[in-house]
Amino acid sequence: MLLVLLRALCVLLAIKTQRFLGIDAYAFPLAAERVVGLEGVIVYTIPLLAETNSKLDFDRIVTVSCDENVRIDRLVTLRGMNKEEAMQRIAAQATDAEREARADTVIDSNCPMDELLAKADEVFASFS
Repeated sequence: MLLVLLRALCVLLAIKTQRFLGIDAYAFPLAAERVVGLEGVIVYTIPLLAETNSKLDFDRIVTVSCDENVRIDRLVTLRGMNKEEAMQRIAAQATDAEREARADTVIDSNCPMDELLAKADEVFASFS
């Protein structure tokens, strides 16, 4: 039920706004507060970093990119969306060029998931 509501909310936001402005003013400071005093590698998962044009500063930014048809297939098979919902979600997101311009590292995910996970592990290992 919650997944359906979240999916509906994301589609609604995508249709209504086409951009997710202002979300960083609420969500990102809350996340930053939770890591105060922690040491080591801290990984933030921020799906809308490029969309919000956030001014937050990170040591490294990593993005994952793949062809649109791969994205659509994964949203349909792994997230249970229909093709139209997947296309709306992608249309509301920053472009590959926008995300990649902000990133220090781009992981190409035009590959099977096990290979993608190995690439992500490699990038993570380079952090320490």
